[in-house]
Amino acid sequence: MISSSSPSMRTAVLAAGIGLAIAAAGGCSHGPPANPSGFRALFQQGQAIDAFIASADFHKREWQTAYRGAAVPDSTLARARAVPGTWRLLVVAADWCPDSYHVVPHLAKLAEEVPGLELRIVNTGPGKAVMDAYRTPDGRAATPTVLILDDAFHEQGCMIERPTAAERLFLSRKAQGDNNAEAHQAVTAWYERDRGRSAVAEIVSRLAAASAGQPVCAARGGR
Repeated sequence: MISSSSPSMRTAVLAAGIGLAIAAAGGCSHGPPANPSGFRALFQQGQAIDAFIASADFHKREWQTAYRGAAVPDSTLARARAVPGTWRLLVVAADWCPDSYHVVPHLAKLAEEVPGLELRIVNTGPGKAVMDAYRTPDGRAATPTVLILDDAFHEQGCMIERPTAAERLFLSRKAQGDNNAEAHQAVTAWYERDRGRSAVAEIVSRLAAASAGQPVCAARGGR
């Protein structure tokens, strides 16, 4: 879901208040961010899923329903548990955003089921600089923005806005002449059928890639 308009995609972004400088080239950095302590600070101020849902002002019922119904397939869970090391998912989300409530509860369930994996959510206020640095391929700051962080809080991958299949569907419907509302309706129907499986599988694949030293970020064409 779009959260802000796009300035230059090749700008060094300074996160006000936490001192997080990220050299952004349209998405994920190739190496560690300039100040991983900024990611640490954001993660530590973030909320667990239950607290985030409890504080939601919009779509609380949709968040609750998605979280209650979230279930990670056994094969995906086994692959996630096989990834060595300690990992964190830093998520920038908005309670009003359909992409957020269709994706984030399922990632939270994954984190609950996998030792060594933890998830925290920040809203678009403190998370604005991350969104500005980690943009969609067409240059938008969007929610959810999901960063994969290693045990030293270095970024090792990301997923922006939607799973690959949902994004391809959206673009396909737009190419067929749908307006934004119609394309979003098609994506919503897809989310309801998919039940979070694609988002979870995509994050697990990117965790495995990060563990192998090959970080993947959708915003840099890594879909």
